[in-house]
Amino acid sequence: MSEYDLIIIGAGSGGYRAAVTAGSMGKKVLVIERHKAGGVCLHNGCVPSKTFYQTAKIIKNLHGQKKNSLLEAELNWNMEKLIRYRDGVISKLEKGIEFLFKKNNIEMIKGQAHLIKEKNKPLVMVNDKKFQAPFIIVATGSRNAAPSTWQDRVLSPDEFIRLGGYPGSVAIIGGGVIGCEFAGIFSQFNVDITVIEKENRLLPFLDKDLGEVVEKSLKEIGVKVYTGQTVSKISDGLILSDKTKIKAEKIIACMGRRPNTEWTEDLIQTDEKGFIKVDNNFKTSCDGVYAVGDVINKDSMYAHLASFQGEALVLHLFQSKKIHPAHSPYGIFTFPQIAGIGMSEDQAVKAGLDHEVIRSPLFATSIGKIQDDRTGFMKVIKQKSRDKLFGIHVASPSACEMIHTASVLFNNDLAQAASLKNTVFIHPTESEIFHDIQVF
Repeated sequence: MSEYDLIIIGAGSGGYRAAVTAGSMGKKVLVIERHKAGGVCLHNGCVPSKTFYQTAKIIKNLHGQKKNSLLEAELNWNMEKLIRYRDGVISKLEKGIEFLFKKNNIEMIKGQAHLIKEKNKPLVMVNDKKFQAPFIIVATGSRNAAPSTWQDRVLSPDEFIRLGGYPGSVAIIGGGVIGCEFAGIFSQFNVDITVIEKENRLLPFLDKDLGEVVEKSLKEIGVKVYTGQTVSKISDGLILSDKTKIKAEKIIACMGRRPNTEWTEDLIQTDEKGFIKVDNNFKTSCDGVYAVGDVINKDSMYAHLASFQGEALVLHLFQSKKIHPAHSPYGIFTFPQIAGIGMSEDQAVKAGLDHEVIRSPLFATSIGKIQDDRTGFMKVIKQKSRDKLFGIHVASPSACEMIHTASVLFNNDLAQAASLKNTVFIHPTESEIFHDIQVF
């Protein structure tokens, strides 16, 4: 039986970050992966979708310049070259992970892992071989959730984003993060987009004002939105619960994700949805086995949180560093971008907190006027008549970059209104709104 200091199951965002962190300490590390290093984020999620997003953002901005008569040239793009560029970015990043594994003497084998117990100790079996380590980390990520009866007629987001060409019309079932991102991105490539959401508004987990900004923007760029509707039949297109018929060349089911935990053979305790139960140090119900990433993050299935957890866990296991609860920011790459950290306004109300909400439009800043941005805004949820900040949320072209300022505050016990006032921001930038918003 082969022995290691650490075995990691899954080479996605959480797994490979944990592996590199342990390898850099000189630990003997084994990574087991069914597919490719980098996981869903690199191959079918964040990276390919944001590669398209960058070009879509340029096209949208140029359309805005044409609308204001500041640009007269026609806009053209080459989808074949963009697809090759997407694949090139993925390849370079995958080779980068492989280089880090080689540099830090990390061994990776491909295959389906299985957790077993021998002499009351957890082992990992893969390709009919057994492997042992004092610490095992489960970082197997998640997969798309959609009815199994749809599989032959409906694409998952992972499948759609890696197509070799894109159709003239697409119906998206689900108006959450992925559905809204795809709608905004591919509408810029002259794809006729329809979004169907069962709740009464898009991005229903966000405060209403944030979701409304995205929904309004999508409608302005020609996306058809049906809310409060479900799909009753799929044939050549879709038939909705109100009998509306929708024609589409491709259909995507963007209905959330479920954790990849069915392979654990019941050795690890999970909840009713399959998420692994862990303590504050990511320890599972099985001694010696830990878990990070999407398999535990039911409310925040983001690659950046998985990476943070993977590194923090390894530092805890091998250097006894305390794991501090992370305030994870969320980021949605729509038009405008939506990002935030901490409590939402709805959560503050439900918690019965003595709070107030302060809003400021981006158009009040110099860069807002330069960009002619009349929709962006920031809102701060804070303790009423006090300095404590409960949450910060932003809708702006650069919200996913801006929110890192708030993340530094919330993750370093600096979530006070004075922290914003005592920080110098470059002029003119969108981030100036952090200073200008009246939080006193």
